[in-house]
Amino acid sequence: MTIKDFLLSIRRKEAEVELLERELERMESMAQYRGSVIDEIGGGHGSLNPHSRESLVARVCDLRSEIEKEMDELVRMREKGLAMVKSLPEGNMMRVFYLRYFEHMKWEDIAEKLDISRQWVTELHGRGLVELGKRFGEDVA
Repeated sequence: MTIKDFLLSIRRKEAEVELLERELERMESMAQYRGSVIDEIGGGHGSLNPHSRESLVARVCDLRSEIEKEMDELVRMREKGLAMVKSLPEGNMMRVFYLRYFEHMKWEDIAEKLDISRQWVTELHGRGLVELGKRFGEDVA
């Protein structure tokens, strides 16, 4: 995996964790709804199956475990990526990498924020990739 691919994978991992967290919220809401309906009617009356709530709660627990595992991996990846970015020369090059890969900014927005041209942003990015390649090798994981 190249340095650029690794830095982009941090973004993907953040999106995966966010997706899992949203799904957890939905499942918790469903489990809470099922619980309140079951409590009001005293158990498995009608079409509600009290075991379906148990199954839902079990899936919520599994999802929490998965989120914890993915979050641990994300923290590890972010720490490694930040160490790489911090190794770049102080100034706009380091800022370009931070804004691009950790703040998820577009090239144009980075240029505006740093008050430099978009072309200079991409030039600094290219130079930074070369610098990181020298420091960490081309293949990181």
